[in-house]
Amino acid sequence: MKKILFALVFAAFTYPAYAAPPSAASLEQLMIANGTVEFFGRFNANIDNLVRQDMEKFFANKKPTELEKEIMVLLQPKLVAILQAELSWEALKPELIRIHSETLTQEEVDGILALLKTPLGQTLLHKIPQVTERTFEMTGQRLEAAKSKIQPAINAALVELKAIK
Repeated sequence: MKKILFALVFAAFTYPAYAAPPSAASLEQLMIANGTVEFFGRFNANIDNLVRQDMEKFFANKKPTELEKEIMVLLQPKLVAILQAELSWEALKPELIRIHSETLTQEEVDGILALLKTPLGQTLLHKIPQVTERTFEMTGQRLEAAKSKIQPAINAALVELKAIK
């Protein structure tokens, strides 16, 4: 009995080491099916707007000088080109495949692909991002609420520190 138990425990701990790594082709299929490829396509198409918004935020509290305006006009297309090249699907694909292959087995990829072809898988694909977004919103609200408690705690600690010295 002890030999059987040992064999089961050994197999359980060594299974991932013997599991077949996923193929690059199946991982690419997975990233197409789960919307990763589409996401980076949309993101890349929106980089121009993101750069423009960041530049506007940079000058939110002051009016840019004429020289700064000229620099922004010259710099924006260059920044967009750099970011589009660095964050394109083709540029990111090798790293994304590496990350997925270090995390998933071929069996897991096949199972996920099968799941994503079902109505339940499609529901999961479309609703989890909504849950995640709402979770981030809620967390942001909690952080804002915590800020009102943090500043008084900092002030009290400073008062204590001054009293000690």
